[in-house]
Amino acid sequence: MHHFNLVAGHLSASLTAAGVPDEIVQQILAAIAPLSADIATAVA
Repeated sequence: MHHFNLVAGHLSASLTAAGVPDEIVQQILAAIAPLSADIATAVA
């Protein structure tokens, strides 16, 4: 989960830097959060 959180943080910062409104950034993060187990696993 640690790596997913790092990627989500980077995504959030990148979207914000690109001028995406905070409300949209939060919607995107909310959409990918349930997929965290499919995107990153505890096994490295």
